[in-house]
Amino acid sequence: MAGAQCSGDNTTQAGCEQFLHELRATSSTKLDSCSLYMVKHADEFLEHDQVLIAKKQAGIRIGMWINMVVKNFRGALKPIVYPEIGLQVDIPKALNTMQIGIRLMYHPYDNLSYLDASGADDMVLGGVMTLDILALPPKPKRVKPQWVLRPTTVDFGSELQPADTPYSGESAGAGGGVAALRCTFQVPDSVFMVPEENPKVVAWDTQKLKWTMDGIDQNTNEYNSANRQLRFHTLRTGAFALVQSRVVHLPYRQWKLEPALKVSETDDFDVDDDEEGCIHYTLSLRSFDVKIQIRDAVCQLLEPNLPDLYLKDMAPGELLYALFDRGINIMPTDADAITAQGYDEGVSPGLTLKSPELEAKLNDDVAAAAASFDFQGSRWNRKLGKLHSAFLTRETSIYTGGNAETFDFDMALVESDAESRSARDAPGVGELASPGMKSAIVVQKEAEPKPALGDDPVAAAAALLADDEEKVVDDAPAAVEETAVEGEEEKKAEGEEAAAAEGEEKKEGEAGEDEKKGEEGDRGAAVVPLMVNEQFDDTRLNGSDGVQTDTHVYLTKSLQDICSEEAMERIGRSPPQLKQTVQQLLLLTRPFSFS
Repeated sequence: MAGAQCSGDNTTQAGCEQFLHELRATSSTKLDSCSLYMVKHADEFLEHDQVLIAKKQAGIRIGMWINMVVKNFRGALKPIVYPEIGLQVDIPKALNTMQIGIRLMYHPYDNLSYLDASGADDMVLGGVMTLDILALPPKPKRVKPQWVLRPTTVDFGSELQPADTPYSGESAGAGGGVAALRCTFQVPDSVFMVPEENPKVVAWDTQKLKWTMDGIDQNTNEYNSANRQLRFHTLRTGAFALVQSRVVHLPYRQWKLEPALKVSETDDFDVDDDEEGCIHYTLSLRSFDVKIQIRDAVCQLLEPNLPDLYLKDMAPGELLYALFDRGINIMPTDADAITAQGYDEGVSPGLTLKSPELEAKLNDDVAAAAASFDFQGSRWNRKLGKLHSAFLTRETSIYTGGNAETFDFDMALVESDAESRSARDAPGVGELASPGMKSAIVVQKEAEPKPALGDDPVAAAAALLADDEEKVVDDAPAAVEETAVEGEEEKKAEGEEAAAAEGEEKKEGEAGEDEKKGEEGDRGAAVVPLMVNEQFDDTRLNGSDGVQTDTHVYLTKSLQDICSEEAMERIGRSPPQLKQTVQQLLLLTRPFSFS
């Protein structure tokens, strides 16, 4: 299934998913058959006036409690504990007075969300817990030691029957003075990050075929990180799950794709084995990084350090699905872009996806050059819309000194030809055939501009005063020289002292008025906002020969203008499997749309 998704084979992927769901449904049917047998033959499992059995295998846990002999107990709730499987339910006295069976099950996978046709905004963490309150058939009668008469009714033919309680049926979850059931289950160690504050528990609505919070008191949900136990109160039976938003870790803060030396468990360095042919792909999520090592057709997880996945050889889709099962979603869908919250302050939820044609072009071109170039995300990418994508690139230095000294990053632009500068300047001339994408290396830099002075009036006024002081200092020598010349002229021009003095006083008065007006004008300008409207500069960069680079259909041709011959030779000898694996990872993780 993961391989079909990587290759874009939607038909095969759908078929695999359907087969997987049918296989899981068959497993549930078998568990129901076993539970029905226990309900019908509860007397054979009776110990100390009750049946209490727990089993686990292949990650599935199941516990059965059958109350055949009614007994009183102290306290408001009776705990039914299965310590071997990490499940528990505390029932009120009203249920303890009934001859019923209680079944607790845990499946280490989500076997229900696929039924939600509208698509769920949340993802299940760790698996699904099921609580059933079951009706019991009439008690059997032992006629002789070898003979047992078991009544057969229509209700207890081949299916389990729910008991008639306020926790099941149409009235389930309505409350009305009904004491809540208190459930506890242990979150598996495989879940990487469990939300400790305000954990969200949902129940499966069998009528609407979707997860709901109805009947669950979210204010009482508790997670104990010491023993990884989750406790919640519910007024209904059925399937329950701990969930979190699918986009809790999205969008990516940054992404990097760069050639690297191989990381191994032994840390032994072999020049022949480790030189070239290895790429590290890093996705920076909200609170941690996911780092994947790529070698030929194999992916290995480097970060986070999950013991069961660290450096394990896996296919790209297999690894990403394994991370998804552990609560790390780096396989975003188009629907995730609607609810994903960007990092810019005050921005509403929602991301602008790149067009499918642009994404496909980016995946192919970047994967083709990944063996010889460093790539990483740019802050400009999210600002350019769905038909343009910008990212940073440079020739790698990992093979010439281990990246001790590196080249500067250049800005690469891949865009739709119909929306490019050339299309604006010369519409209808030299249009590209479908999909009509081209690339270029442009002059735009990644560094953010200095904030506009007008954004802070106080800072603006201080800057303006500082400029005035510099002007006064710079003009002082000229003023001294001018005064000296005027003194000599006054000595030579006898009889004109009075007129010169009168004229100078008049000039000084006018200069004073002008200076006063200038100060008032400066103070007025200090409070006027000075806005900086940042525009992406798609002017093509000059190459190593000083000539402006051209746009190209393929990114590798654009990179050829700014790199060494060795870099292009390394691209030529990189294994095809390596390119394909990188392309599949980019296809599934979608860094150009979700960063």
